[in-house]
Amino acid sequence: MATLKMAENFVHLQQRFSPSQDWQYFEASALAVLDLENDDYLDIKDDVEEYFIDKQL
Repeated sequence: MATLKMAENFVHLQQRFSPSQDWQYFEASALAVLDLENDDYLDIKDDVEEYFIDKQL
């Protein structure tokens, strides 16, 4: 569930340029379950953004 919510948020950020509406409620627990710090989350987010940019070319 934590991975799904994080992925859902990444897609929402790419499509709508804002976090998913419920991410604020899941963020802390999702990162805790996945054993991620905020810096780790931001690194993954950057990787996802690069992936979407590469796929658009």
